[in-house]
Amino acid sequence: MVGAFPGARVSATKSEKVTAARERDRIEEKLRRLKRLYRDLELDEPEYEMGRNRLEVALASIVVPQENATMKAGQELSGMRPQMRRSPRC
Repeated sequence: MVGAFPGARVSATKSEKVTAARERDRIEEKLRRLKRLYRDLELDEPEYEMGRNRLEVALASIVVPQENATMKAGQELSGMRPQMRRSPRC
């Protein structure tokens, strides 16, 4: 029942978005450290490319959840209630 907990799914989505953003930040930091190691000659080119490719795949696989379409539609419809009450019936 959607009406019983109107914000429940939306809140979970916000939490999921925060988690995805943190994961993206973590992987981007690993990429920066990897570049530094390569630049400082701590890694050779094949090691660098393998690590970079692995991290880029991980970065591309992060999915930022979208807001539940049903909840979004419900919010839009609830905002239209005053307009619907004023419209003439056919």
